Amino acid sequence: MFKLLNIYIGKQVIAATVMVLLGLLALETLFSVVRELDDVGQGSYGYSEVAQVVLAGLPAKIYELFPMAGLMGALVGLGALATSSELTAMRAAGMKLSQLLWAVMQAAILLMVLATALGEGVAPYAQRFSDELRATSRQQVDELTRGSSLWFREKNEFVFVQRVESERQLEKIWRFKLDQDGKLVEVWQADRALRTGSDWALRKVKWTFLGSDSAESGKRESVPWNTSLTPKTLSAMLLDPSLMNARDLNRYLRFAQENGLESSRYELAFWQKISQPLATLVMIFLATPFVFGPLRSKPMGQRLVVGILLGFGFHMVNRTFGAVSLVYGLPAPAGALLPSFLFLAMAVFMLRRVR
Repeated sequence: MFKLLNIYIGKQVIAATVMVLLGLLALETLFSVVRELDDVGQGSYGYSEVAQVVLAGLPAKIYELFPMAGLMGALVGLGALATSSELTAMRAAGMKLSQLLWAVMQAAILLMVLATALGEGVAPYAQRFSDELRATSRQQVDELTRGSSLWFREKNEFVFVQRVESERQLEKIWRFKLDQDGKLVEVWQADRALRTGSDWALRKVKWTFLGSDSAESGKRESVPWNTSLTPKTLSAMLLDPSLMNARDLNRYLRFAQENGLESSRYELAFWQKISQPLATLVMIFLATPFVFGPLRSKPMGQRLVVGILLGFGFHMVNRTFGAVSLVYGLPAPAGALLPSFLFLAMAVFMLRRVR
């Protein structure tokens, strides 16, 4: 019997979460359309491009809204069962509070898996397509992939790329190599760098070797470039960390650590990606003490207001902790995970009072 009740409770929570998510997504889509309509007429940016940009951005919006939708959905779904006295009947039939919680968390885990698959597998690429389409349609240089310049360090060598044409073509490259004492010993200049297969090659190359009391120069049409730079790493250097999934962020972090690059923003973004599934579970778990406690007999509108306030509060705390961890140099895991643990502690405290 309890297995059927678990399925029934799970269906109620999932159905309510989907309903709430669709409502939030409708509002977010409306705001996005209004915002994009202001740019119609710039270049070739028309109504069809607006529709594509907004639709391509939906997966990222769903992933971002999921913790709040999970909280509000659990409040609505469980609240409806409480209002109709079904939860009371289940308790009277011998179903323990821990069993009710497990039924809710089973639904939460399923929702978490679906949200993570969407957020890690679809959202980053769809959002990048959306941003690229917006930029190219408005006849602006796409700062995600083209036109950007960058500096990076690779062991004892500093590299400046004046222009990134694509992930496999760079223009105007300068390489400055230092010895163990930090003195400049080599300067390389190339008009272009091309990647063919897994290898880079520099074109129209000039170099200067600096000795203690002399210098030697030369030039060549093409020189192999032995570098650990890959197209994915190059893309990571140019992209906003929020447009990357956890796998690509982890790949860039390894590259940054190997070459002594500053990577605090990327590390925080990586841990925020890791903490997002936990945030969804915590938000849904947070709904249970409210349903069994102060909101048991309250109307749906009041439950939704509480859900919005709690979800918005979590969102603000999460963003604040992330910014504070960057400013004060706190460990990235603390900045990303601490808000979830704070709200989890609050939920456990409230649940102990219910019991």
